[in-house]
Amino acid sequence: MKTNITSFLSVFLFLFIISCQEENEENDLVVEPGYPTVYEALSQIERQTKNTEFQRTNPYEGLTITQFGFVEGGISIDTSETVDAAYVFATIDSLININAEFFGIPSSVNLDLNNELSVYGFDDLTQSNKIMSVVEYFNTEGAEKAASYHIVLKQNSLNGQSFAWGSDVLQIDFVFNLTESLVQVEGHWLPIAILPQHLNYDLKAALKVAAKHFSEQVDEDLWRNNQPALIYKRSFYVSSYPEKIIVSDCWDLMLWVVSQEKTYFIKIDTQTGRILGDTYVL
Repeated sequence: MKTNITSFLSVFLFLFIISCQEENEENDLVVEPGYPTVYEALSQIERQTKNTEFQRTNPYEGLTITQFGFVEGGISIDTSETVDAAYVFATIDSLININAEFFGIPSSVNLDLNNELSVYGFDDLTQSNKIMSVVEYFNTEGAEKAASYHIVLKQNSLNGQSFAWGSDVLQIDFVFNLTESLVQVEGHWLPIAILPQHLNYDLKAALKVAAKHFSEQVDEDLWRNNQPALIYKRSFYVSSYPEKIIVSDCWDLMLWVVSQEKTYFIKIDTQTGRILGDTYVL
């Protein structure tokens, strides 16, 4: 999704006067049926039923179903094979082709593992962790001596919309543990989420919420005395809890106050106007 970047004064003129009227109550807003998207934890019976369904087509021992119906567990590494880039691709490709539904991967997605898989490796030059492609990693000197490889398949969008900065990360982790001859599998994607057609809070209304919030929480003169630059996009915001996963549609705003050298981040629900997350960086 294209990110719009502007630095302007006119958009913020309405922010100089904060209305005394209360915001519409959430119950008075017309919200699309089923919004926000909620994935509820399965009951024990539901989980057992889901696991039975999963095991009918799953050929790997050691894999089972989580409380949300996604796959996790471990599979054995073939010790007669060399664990290199080709082995990694083949193993993950097999796992996904058989169990894509249980990983939460949308049926409409055509994966290109060569470009979408990444590795958490160590960069000798910077002496820090580095994310690189599988091929790049295995071409790195000393990679073959590692005791384990952490491979990640990250979900970058859903229904064609990206995820907000600060949202819970959706990814599948494949940890190849050569010491234990085991590939540990955990994590998931999400297959669907409601993308509302109608916005109760457009960008202008969302900016008004942001102005009111930061004026109260940070600095009441923040908007009157400054002309922030704005970066914004419409995104999904994922919140994970032990009993549920919630996917909300939001305005993902980054406001940069040049004179203060501060950056403000805030996510505002397009349907309810609720603040889903906020922070500011000096």
